[in-house]
Amino acid sequence: LLLFLRFSISMMKTANIFIKQALLSFLLLISLTCFSQSIDSAWMNKYLKEYYVDTGTYLPDVTLYGKNGAVTTLKNYRGKLVYIDIWASWCGNCIIRFPHSKQLRKRLAVFGLDTLIQFININVDDTSQKRRKAMKKYNPEGISLYSGDTSIYTIWNISLLPRYILLDTSGKILAKNMEAVS
Repeated sequence: LLLFLRFSISMMKTANIFIKQALLSFLLLISLTCFSQSIDSAWMNKYLKEYYVDTGTYLPDVTLYGKNGAVTTLKNYRGKLVYIDIWASWCGNCIIRFPHSKQLRKRLAVFGLDTLIQFININVDDTSQKRRKAMKKYNPEGISLYSGDTSIYTIWNISLLPRYILLDTSGKILAKNMEAVS
């Protein structure tokens, strides 16, 4: 893995945007699916398939709101890889993983890949007051949005929180049931 990373770093200086995005996708998926620094090929062959599926499908549109209540959709973030973290303030597992996302962003910055990915946190189930309090206290990495209602669970087929989704630059789902960053 270290040899691969060294080779990747040397390629970053001369690679075009598509090669960088492919490399970033690979490194991000590895980071999200590994619980340690060592990776064996049997583990990769068995488990990576569960998390990486080029479905060719897009997440159905839902109305999302920004900090000041501005209406937006995920279509506005096309052109970059999009890492979505769906969370709620009552979800302890969601909250304890915010620092891991910050660490991932720092790791990507080392390779110059942090500009190719957009971290988006989508808060669900919380009142405006609870959401603001949690965001001020925990300061999640990236753009913070919220869903106006709980229909997002049904529309995106979400059964548990936290939920992590990775979209490619055109908005297609690359991974929908990813493990948390660790």
